[in-house]
Amino acid sequence: MLDASPDVYGPPDLKVRGMSHFQPGAVTISTGDDWKRRRAFNDDVLAVGERVHPRAAEFLAVVERHVTPLAKTGTMRLRWTDIHGAFRRITAGVVFGLDVDAESVLARLDGLMKNANRLAGQPDTKGLHAFQHEILDRMCDPAAGGLAVAACPYVEPDDPLPVAGQIPHWLFAMKDTLATNCAHALALVAVHGDVQERARAEVASADLSDTASVDGMAFVEGCLRDSQRLWPTTPIIVRRAVQDDEVEGHPVPAGSQVLIHNGFNHRNPDFMADPDAFYPEAWKQGGWDYRFNALSNGPQACAGSGIVHFLGRAVLGRLLQHHRWTLSHPTLDPGQPIPHAFDHQAMLLTGESA
Repeated sequence: MLDASPDVYGPPDLKVRGMSHFQPGAVTISTGDDWKRRRAFNDDVLAVGERVHPRAAEFLAVVERHVTPLAKTGTMRLRWTDIHGAFRRITAGVVFGLDVDAESVLARLDGLMKNANRLAGQPDTKGLHAFQHEILDRMCDPAAGGLAVAACPYVEPDDPLPVAGQIPHWLFAMKDTLATNCAHALALVAVHGDVQERARAEVASADLSDTASVDGMAFVEGCLRDSQRLWPTTPIIVRRAVQDDEVEGHPVPAGSQVLIHNGFNHRNPDFMADPDAFYPEAWKQGGWDYRFNALSNGPQACAGSGIVHFLGRAVLGRLLQHHRWTLSHPTLDPGQPIPHAFDHQAMLLTGESA
């Protein structure tokens, strides 16, 4: 199903209707030639295939500015609102440059996404046109930085909106999804003392202002990846068959809705010997497997996965650099199987200078 997306298995109708209210031209809800053009743009600007993005040094400066206040010396109390707020600022900085005002960028997107998530009635798309043109103005502002600089040359003067239509996905994927993944990872690290000491040792030997050094923090990345396995932010991947197909001898008529249950596959004992344990070491050799779909797989695998894991390493590195963390709430027992759900919005972490 993933290999045949989006030609045979396209986006489901509900996803298209929802996302069209804030990113109607996004590659994630596109098919055919539109998908090919938009995917090529995303691949180029997000530097798919390159281990480190060409603008990665700029990203590290953004992370340093916005994460350092969360890890002051002494005892720290860290809540989800602190992490999410930092990621809002990081997201705006990575996309539009270090000095951008995050709330001026994201407030309109928040409103559009809220309406898109309504289950009843027709969401109001008021503000979409203004939001798209605001993105265009920021992209091609001479003072812009970050990914906007890489995206601006693709803007067609006679048809500028297709390029602007890709950027809302980058914004919400970083400010919400990556923020959640990092919160999950930090909570799991905090309750596994041996993992925390190993991660902190790796961070201590790294230069967090150097892109190659941050890229080399493989164990910290393993912490992030295994948190994505245990608590996938996309627990179910949904596609719709756009033509008749057959899978393992079973007919799949056009129009069928097909689901991949990540919450099940990620904890399949055939995939990992102890699937309910936190095991960052499993990702040392990559661990690439189609049963692991935190960022999907196949032609529609997340084009930003390299940036996601780079930023995740950088943020976790800054948080672990000078503090040893404990999880106060919700409680997790490292001696018991990791539960299938975790309320990150209720989390409270305490950090002691170390």
